[in-house]
Amino acid sequence: MPARLEIKVAKGSSSEEQQKNLEKALKVFKNKFFKTGMTRELMERKEYLKPSVRKRLEREKAIRKNKFNFL
Repeated sequence: MPARLEIKVAKGSSSEEQQKNLEKALKVFKNKFFKTGMTRELMERKEYLKPSVRKRLEREKAIRKNKFNFL
């Protein structure tokens, strides 16, 4: 179960301040959410990969990555 993300939104006196505070809170939420790695996990769970296929894909990815380092 993922950790609970709590974001506090400051209340503003005008509608412009409230809009800015809300945008700031959404930005903070987005950053925290991506740092938890939830999106990566959701993409991995979308379809099942056999362990042998997963290892092969990781090997191919490492080979491609190393090719760019030598250029």
